[in-house]
Amino acid sequence: MKAHINPAVLRWAREQARLSLDEAAQRAGIADTRKKTAGERLEDWETGEEIPARTQVTKLAKAYYRPVLTFYMRRPPRQADPIHDFRTLADQAVDEDGNVLQALVRRMRARQQEVIGLLTEEAEGVEPLPFVGRFQNPTSPEVVAADIRQVLDLDFGSQRALRDRDTLFRVLRQKAEEAGVFVLLQGDLGSHHTAIEPEAFRGLALADPIAPFVIINSNDAKAAHTFTLLHELAHIWAGATGISNLSPFTGREDTQNLEAFCNRVATEFLMPKFFFLEAWSQVRDQGLREAIETLATEFSISRAAVAHRLWKLGQIEDDDWWERYRAYQAEWKQHRDRLRAREGGPTYHTTKRSQLGSALIRTVLGAVDAGAITYTRASRILGVNAKNFDGLRAGLG
Repeated sequence: MKAHINPAVLRWAREQARLSLDEAAQRAGIADTRKKTAGERLEDWETGEEIPARTQVTKLAKAYYRPVLTFYMRRPPRQADPIHDFRTLADQAVDEDGNVLQALVRRMRARQQEVIGLLTEEAEGVEPLPFVGRFQNPTSPEVVAADIRQVLDLDFGSQRALRDRDTLFRVLRQKAEEAGVFVLLQGDLGSHHTAIEPEAFRGLALADPIAPFVIINSNDAKAAHTFTLLHELAHIWAGATGISNLSPFTGREDTQNLEAFCNRVATEFLMPKFFFLEAWSQVRDQGLREAIETLATEFSISRAAVAHRLWKLGQIEDDDWWERYRAYQAEWKQHRDRLRAREGGPTYHTTKRSQLGSALIRTVLGAVDAGAITYTRASRILGVNAKNFDGLRAGLG
């Protein structure tokens, strides 16, 4: 079956990747025929004289670091506004053309545009989400944290009663999605060969009044996901799209005002000052390491976040903070290496549900059920073969 792509977009994608016809054909694994070279075959596809098979379109998408759905657009996408790089670690310039991270950003933006289209097509006069960009003007982190809490409808007593990091993240993600934020876990372009380390990015916020997206690096420690989610929600509330880096705990907050502000919002939400100091007073005689462990359990947050909060509140010395931070980083890297060496793991459908999130799956498959979009389009948006749709539905509850 042939893939009906837009030849102009196919050529645009190659030129954006700065590849010649022969270079692109080689990277995509296009074979010569007896009559034409691989480069000539690609040129025929770009002029519309021939139509590539679906498998060939998929290979070209991988070669150009573009989502497959790009090639079905009516015209080449307009140049998106440059995404702001808030990273304070590994803060080298980002290569717009060849960097896997930027390819992930493009893929997420394309997916977001599809979702915006679905939502606006299904509901005439769809109302923008009032909290997106609500705090573009300077205000206190406490005010923003309180507003996020109100929108998510999670009082601190209920939050504290959870006493489990995974449960807290699951509850916060669910409530954020119910409020209208799409929360995805993504750390590669579909294979471990394109895995993006947390050193490159920890989180990404794509602020939009119809369909705001938060993307969390699935390669980061699970203990860090909750803080990252709240940090990126603060970006959404500020109406600021951007990439966040490995660690909010670098001690360089003065260099990135918005990033530091979002850190403080997340910290205040997860560890409100009054309650935190009260809890600290009850465990401080245990010894620093044990006290941090106790507080991390009590507030369902990472040990690094607890230690950083203590440091910023002047409860521990600089040397104590850096010693604990480096120790936690070393432990995480060892744990990560063990996980990577272990065979087995979650099922395909479990992994995909975790990556995509319930909100995105329900939105896209709901549009399929309503006859608003085809199975093919839904498959491109989700990055999942249509035969797996029932498996995705089964775990949504």
